[in-house]
Parts: sequence; C-alpha cells; structure tokens
Amino acid sequence: MFIERPPLLRLGGEEALPAYEAEFRRRYLSGPVFDVLGKRVLFHRTQSCRHVCLPKHDDQGYKTDGTWRPERAERIPWIHPALSDPRTEVRKQNDTGNFQYLCIFDREDESKQQEPYVVIASPSGEQVFFVTAYPLMTRDGEPDSDGWRKMRRRGTVIWIPK
Repeated sequence: MFIERPPLLRLGGEEALPAYEAEFRRRYLSGPVFDVLGKRVLFHRTQSCRHVCLPKHDDQGYKTDGTWRPERAERIPWIHPALSDPRTEVRKQNDTGNFQYLCIFDREDESKQQEPYVVIASPSGEQVFFVTAYPLMTRDGEPDSDGWRKMRRRGTVIWIPK
C-alpha cells in the first residue's frame, strides 16, 4: 500500500540551500517529531539538512564529493511521513543497530510505479537521532527494487504494517 506522496520542494538548485535549510528547520526543528513507535526524533540543528542535500556518501555508501543532490533535497517533506505513517516498515539494521524506516510513496506521474524511500535513525532509549533520508532509486531514476529487497533483508523487524 502506497503512502500519499507529499509535494516536492522545488526551491531551486544548490544556490537555494538556505531556503531548503529554512524549510527543514520549520518542519523538523520547530516542534517535536515522533516516529511510528512513539519515539521522539531528534535532528542535528546544523548538519541534518546539509547531509540530506550535500551527502558525503551516496545511497550505496560510497564516498562522494558532497555534491548537490536535488532528488534528496526536494524530498525533505517526505521525512516526517516516512517516520510516522503506520504503513512504514521499521527494521533494526543488523550491522549498525540503526533503525531504518522503509516506505513506498506513490509516483508523481500516472505510471503507478512505486517510489521507495528510507530514513535512517540511531536509537537511544525512548528517542532516535535522525541520520539520513533518501529515495531508493537507480542511477537512471527508476525505483531500485533490488536495493529495497537488500534493505529489508539486512534488518530485524521492529514494526510491520498490518
């Protein structure tokens, strides 16, 4: 079952980073955010948005030069529903202990394709610390179903949608 797709932020390119940061602060730093498990989600005040927009690693974990990633920046509004929607699957990564919130958003076009999305957070008692968020897409912009299966296999189920 798809989660309703929030609108993309289309604020511009890398020159609009301050606008993306302002939107990130408004959404995630102006009040409490809770995940589907009832845990409070904490965001690093200055680095969380920059990491989403200018990651030092690509979505497969390889080092990058920290270049602008519009497909990540434009999906800043997706972080909250990915964390809190009851249709999100939560797994604990076996290698790191981090929580991965896995969900599928409907596509913007009429293709009826799914768009997998993941948020990673580090648990600590009754709260989690936001680490990163990104769409699971291939280099040619298509949904990465292999990546989705790998993400699901590498974690122990904590929450599964009913």
